[in-house]
Amino acid sequence: MLAHARINVPRATFAEAIPDEQFDLIVSLIVLQHVPIARGGEIIRTLLSLLRSGGTAVLQVPTRRKGGVFGNAARWLRARVPLVHRVASAVEGDSRGLPYMEMNAYDLTTLRGEIDRTGCVLRHVEGTNHGGIEGVILVARKL
Repeated sequence: MLAHARINVPRATFAEAIPDEQFDLIVSLIVLQHVPIARGGEIIRTLLSLLRSGGTAVLQVPTRRKGGVFGNAARWLRARVPLVHRVASAVEGDSRGLPYMEMNAYDLTTLRGEIDRTGCVLRHVEGTNHGGIEGVILVARKL
C-alpha cells in the first residue's frame, strides 16, 4: 500500500511506523472496521495518545451490523472458511474471487471510555449509515 501511495502521491511523506511525535490532527475514516476489535482498540488508544494538547481526532467506526445472531454467525464462518466465502460470493453473483473483507462493529460505550482514559473529551458524535451498516464519526479533543 505504501509503495502504491508513494507512486501516486509523490509529494507526500509516508511513515512505515507511527513516529515518536505528537500531532494536531488525526483522522481515521472507513479503516478501523477492517481491524479486529481488540487490535482496533489498541490502535485507537495509540492514536489518541499521540494527540498534542489541544489536538483533535476524528474517528469513524461502525457500531452495528444488520443480521443479528444469524448474520454474525454467517460472517464469522465466511471469514474463517474460504470455501464458504467462495460459494456465498458465487450465489451473490460476485465472480471476482476476492478474499473475505472483515467488517467489525465497535461498542460506542467502550470507545467513549477509551477517549476519556486518554485525556480527551468527546466533542461531537455524528451517526453514519453505509449500506445498512450503522456507525458514528467521533470528534475528540485532547485536553
